[in-house]
Amino acid sequence: MEFCEPDPVWQCADKDRLSQLLMNLVVNARQAMPEGGSITIATSRCMTDTLPCAVLKVRDSGPGMDEATRQRALEPFFTTKLERGGTGMGLAIVNGIVKQFGGSVRIDTAPGRGCTFEIHCPAEPGGIGGAGEARCIESHQG
Repeated sequence: MEFCEPDPVWQCADKDRLSQLLMNLVVNARQAMPEGGSITIATSRCMTDTLPCAVLKVRDSGPGMDEATRQRALEPFFTTKLERGGTGMGLAIVNGIVKQFGGSVRIDTAPGRGCTFEIHCPAEPGGIGGAGEARCIESHQG
C-alpha cells in the first residue's frame, strides 16, 4: 500500500510504528467485511486550539459497530471476531502507537454505516501552514 502523494507530516513519523498502525487498521477493516467492501485511507491536516495536527483516516464500508462495541473497541483482548481469527490486540496496538505519537483515536461508526478510525497526532511545530488538502486512496475488496 502506498500513498500517491505522501504527506510530509506523516513521513516524519517512525515508519515501523506507522506501518504497524496502518496494517492493524486495514486488517481490522478487512475482517469486518468478510463479504467484501471498500477501504479508504486519507491524510489531512488540521489546526486545534493550540497546535497543528496530522490526521489519518481509515474508513470501511462494513457493518459498523453499536455504541457499546465502539466504547470497548480499543481495549486489549476485546474482539467481536473470534470466529474469524480476531485476537483483540490490533486496535489496542493502534491505540498504544497513537499515544506514543502523542495523539488520539476517534471512532465514527453506527450499525449499517461502516466505520471510520480517525487518528489525530500533533505535527512538528512550523511543519504545517494550516489545513491541507486531503489525499486519498481507495481499495476495493471482493
